[in-house]
Amino acid sequence: MRIRWMTKMLSLHSGPAVLLNRIAQEIDFEDTINRLLPWDPARCTLSPGARIKALAIHILCGLDPLYEVKDFYEDQDVALLFGSSVTADALNDDALVRALDKLYEATPWTVYSTLALHALSKLGHRLGPIHCDTNSFSLEGAYERECDLQIAYGYSKDRRPDLKQIVLGLGVTPERLPILATIENGNTSDKTWNVTFIRKLRQTLSQEDWEQILYVADSALITKRNLRYMGRLKLGFVSRLPDLFSEGETLKDLAWQ
Repeated sequence: MRIRWMTKMLSLHSGPAVLLNRIAQEIDFEDTINRLLPWDPARCTLSPGARIKALAIHILCGLDPLYEVKDFYEDQDVALLFGSSVTADALNDDALVRALDKLYEATPWTVYSTLALHALSKLGHRLGPIHCDTNSFSLEGAYERECDLQIAYGYSKDRRPDLKQIVLGLGVTPERLPILATIENGNTSDKTWNVTFIRKLRQTLSQEDWEQILYVADSALITKRNLRYMGRLKLGFVSRLPDLFSEGETLKDLAWQ
């Protein structure tokens, strides 16, 4: 009697997803987001933290549109990444959009900064100098007018003044970890952005953390309004004195003496 064994082989492409998942576990990515977002565990088959983690891993692995995220995970070891009861079907675009809606309700920059500060602590780093600046991202096509974010013409740092844009503001530690990130209107000026960014930074940090930081920015930081505001908050800073201040030439002359 001859017995023939039939073996079904499942081929998966892991890529960097497993490593990214391990990093997410190390910084408590899912648990932190689940704690900050409004959701009902009894009504969710997969937590918003897990779904947003799925989006983050996908973004770092490729740039497919949202409706193709599920297809991406068809080739991944989903059980290893999210648990044995989870399938790629749970990561369809409708489920991901619902998670993003909950993230929006919780104020994205607040959620991000809380997660980033927790990660900084888990990795054993302390706050110190924070390098703060903006960058512009040009957009093509027609966009309906939005209430919360205006896609508009502004100073283009990628040299495309012919296109409308949005502005990304970052505060980054020497370890290259952004601890605060904000999306601003396309016509936002760095001079007005700094004071808004400092206000959000103060809302985010504890008094102990606040006393440790040194705000580092370019010369757009130095306006009378910003200087008065930083003085009230007792915020230490490093910047370049713009030439429009008469003291600038005096200090340059003193430096050469």
